[in-house]
Amino acid sequence: MRIEDEKTRRLLAGVLGIVLFAAVSGASAQDAPRLSPRQIENRTGPPGAAAGQTTMAWNTASRRAVAVAFARHYLPGVEAEAGIDWDGDTDQCTAGAVGSDFLDATTARINYFRAQAGVSTIAGNATLSAQCQETALVMARQGATSHYPADDFPGNPCLSVEAETAAAKSNLLLDYVGPAAIDRLMIDPGVSNRYAGHRRWLLYPRQQAMGNGSIPAAGGYRAAHCNHVIGSFKPATAAAAVPWPNQGYVPWQVVPAEDQDPARWSFTYPGAGFASATVSVERLGKDGGAMSVIKEQVANGYGDNTLVWKIEDVPAAAPERDTTYRVSIAGVTGASQGSFVYDVTVIDPYDLGLDLQPQGPAQPGVGLASTYSFDAFDDADSFDVRVARTEEGDWTEGAEEVPDPHVLDQTSGGYDLFSTAVKASGQRSFHLAAPGLDHPEQAFAIDRIVVPSADSVLRFKNLRRCASVGSVLRAQVSRDGQSWQTVWSRAGQALLLCTSVNWDAAFQSVSVPLPSELAGQTVQVRFQYTIGGSMVFGGTGTSLGFFVDDVEVTSSQELVDATRTELPAGSDSFTLTPEEEGELWLQVRPRIGDVRYAFSTPAIVTAVTAALLCGDGSGDGNVTALDALLALKAAVGAAGCSLQLCDVNGSGGLTASDALLVLKYAVGSDVALECPGA
Repeated sequence: MRIEDEKTRRLLAGVLGIVLFAAVSGASAQDAPRLSPRQIENRTGPPGAAAGQTTMAWNTASRRAVAVAFARHYLPGVEAEAGIDWDGDTDQCTAGAVGSDFLDATTARINYFRAQAGVSTIAGNATLSAQCQETALVMARQGATSHYPADDFPGNPCLSVEAETAAAKSNLLLDYVGPAAIDRLMIDPGVSNRYAGHRRWLLYPRQQAMGNGSIPAAGGYRAAHCNHVIGSFKPATAAAAVPWPNQGYVPWQVVPAEDQDPARWSFTYPGAGFASATVSVERLGKDGGAMSVIKEQVANGYGDNTLVWKIEDVPAAAPERDTTYRVSIAGVTGASQGSFVYDVTVIDPYDLGLDLQPQGPAQPGVGLASTYSFDAFDDADSFDVRVARTEEGDWTEGAEEVPDPHVLDQTSGGYDLFSTAVKASGQRSFHLAAPGLDHPEQAFAIDRIVVPSADSVLRFKNLRRCASVGSVLRAQVSRDGQSWQTVWSRAGQALLLCTSVNWDAAFQSVSVPLPSELAGQTVQVRFQYTIGGSMVFGGTGTSLGFFVDDVEVTSSQELVDATRTELPAGSDSFTLTPEEEGELWLQVRPRIGDVRYAFSTPAIVTAVTAALLCGDGSGDGNVTALDALLALKAAVGAAGCSLQLCDVNGSGGLTASDALLVLKYAVGSDVALECPGA
């Protein structure tokens, strides 16, 4: 139910002491512009790369290539969204312009999707973008979209020839701008977009250049975006299929999934007939089976001919493991073949599928330099090495210390995370609420490096106050602080009215076993509250949101005294010089762009102070054939071994000769070992 009447909304707010917001369940996006095949051919121009075009391409059959491309080409656009730098004024009908970085990021987001789909990238066009800026202004001022605004919005004061010209040739959208608008157009939700026309123009292989215009929400007007897609097309090339999501590996963040209304997948083939085609989708592997699929009505004229279907039960979250969906299409006419079968494998791109566990001496000497190696990873921009000790995880976070050195406050909207009014114990608790629709996600994280065991349980207490049925509190864990796995969730229950009758009478205790695969890994814990549904209860008073208290992880350890060292690209080893005896955890993680991935499985070593035995590279107190092998590996750069112990001929370096001498000594040959450091 939506509450559109402002008088009614204010009355309810006065009665309840809260603000009731009508949430935008789906941004307005009119059906995409449409052209007949003849009209498309009439717009064919000479091929060639236009100024400002950036070529992107990667192999979607390579999991790592897809994950790296997500970091390099998708995520930078997320950062750019905050820097729109618009200099116009909707109230004064001044279209203005957005910042060049923002505009470039919008074009880059289009090219990310095109490259992921296997089609050529496009150039940004300044003239088309300027026209689109005028169109977006009209849409923002009107609060509606139209491909013919002069006819539909004759009284709009911002109308111009440029706006009218671009509107008929563009994808139009309200409530989103820049890269986020391109994401939304690729999803193409809503009844009016059943042909996925916006997506089809974005991925049309014959595109050469596009323009983009964005007007942010300001002065009581809605945000609007114009994406100019009908211009001069390249001549047709050899026909090829363009499915979305693409064949091969694809990040889960860009896959149409169950949180969209509805989730639509599509398959494009130039000139193909899909009127009698059938489609089925099967999830392979564990928990596999046939998916629920409904074919949409077939309509041509949005770029190339396309089959579109709605699909249910595709999770809108990071998969616990790579998940493959097999798409089978039959009954196609006018194509190179009558049926197509392809696999879509959904991945978490924050998981690179590699483990850079360090290799080296198990007992490094205190005050001595020991070398540890890890697998080379050419795509990384740098590496972080973490060295830390462990202690038993005997802690409870109850919001008692303000500021709390072990809490990362990730809330927005200017309210206080720490509440003294409501608590399960002590003097405070954590409060997550929604300041308004412009702050839909609130969170806090426990700033501790937790090492769970197979028996670890996340324990906490929570209290629910006014929260709509579409709003959810989640407990989550992460190995990298970026990709979060939900281990527990609880939704709100209020529909229209929320009083103390709907509240929890007392804090509820929760115990959640942590996933067994996290045992022995390093993780972080956070609590996230997201608002959603056809309406939400906005505000930060004690009658709203959720309260959390007394957080702990049982049967766990914690990394402490951690130090981090950054290594340059191309590194494959590092040196450790322990300062004191004791157990140390050594871990490595790569960085690509702004993404720092999860730390590796730890190498657990024990620093010792002892009489050094020349040739005992492993530090176990004996010289054996294994030490000879270690010395040989160190000589060729495949393992770490200190010069003090493995340079047995005193040459100042490690060679195969050192390994041979260690082997002779180990089998009792009459040789002398002359380590300079032992």
